[in-house]
Amino acid sequence: MRLTFEELNSDHLSFIAKKFGVFVNDIEDKRAKEYILTKPIKNALNMCILDNDSIMGFTSYVIEKNALYLAWTYIFPEFRKKGLGTEILYHYEKKAKSMKITQIYCKVNEDNYNSQYFSQKNGFKEIKRNSGEITYLKHL
Repeated sequence: MRLTFEELNSDHLSFIAKKFGVFVNDIEDKRAKEYILTKPIKNALNMCILDNDSIMGFTSYVIEKNALYLAWTYIFPEFRKKGLGTEILYHYEKKAKSMKITQIYCKVNEDNYNSQYFSQKNGFKEIKRNSGEITYLKHL
């Protein structure tokens, strides 16, 4: 598998809008949908995750002073549990290092146990809990 990341364009958004119908109705992802719709992320760079021409999901990040904030990643259900999260994280680590950024952080919903496990397994340390969110930090 060879992942590429492209800035979201109208073709990607059209495809995601069609897929979003499934996403919106997925009870497990209801909180995520509400977050996307009600809390836009200031200065986020929104990327589409592709394998050849197959859209596998989307991701957003923000470059801050000395940190890369991994704001959002959503992988479509049919592409989950195939190592994509690890590849995406590797992509961000490489990007951060090339920009002389020394840390990556993310926020995870308190009830999203899969993301908590993923973060911890990949070297992130919990640094804060607030209003149902856990902030994780990884030093590069």
